[in-house]
Amino acid sequence: MPLQKLLKQKLKSASEVARLVKTGDILDYGFGITQPDLFDTALTEQKDSFGEAPEIYRKYLDVDMLVIKTTPMDSHGYFNFGVSNTYAKASCDAATKIVVETSTEMPICYGTENCIHITEVEAVIEGDNAPLFELPIAPMTSVDRASCL
Repeated sequence: MPLQKLLKQKLKSASEVARLVKTGDILDYGFGITQPDLFDTALTEQKDSFGEAPEIYRKYLDVDMLVIKTTPMDSHGYFNFGVSNTYAKASCDAATKIVVETSTEMPICYGTENCIHITEVEAVIEGDNAPLFELPIAPMTSVDRASCL
């Protein structure tokens, strides 16, 4: 199947993907700036239907659904994990379902395990492309100036 047709078939809204999460599912997120913002907001809208959040990294080794922010799909059908190249591929390997929320703001970071193919994902959420979070630059202090000499 042509990649763009497959992408169109898998495009879902954040609310549609949030409805895929069932009570008792083990859910894993991207962390830091790879947290899927639209999905997170959509999931909170149905928070009353869930119990207490699972302590995934202390109790479980498997994941029902992983939702992670990535770059948009490239011409070869891959979504790049960007700055989240720490454990994202391992999480994908453990997850039963994988959903990506794309962001044009996510930088492409090269590596051997830093992407996932369209054929491996359950759904794609087109993100809002909001700027990624970054800490403001702190003003230089006298201690900073002294260390530069």
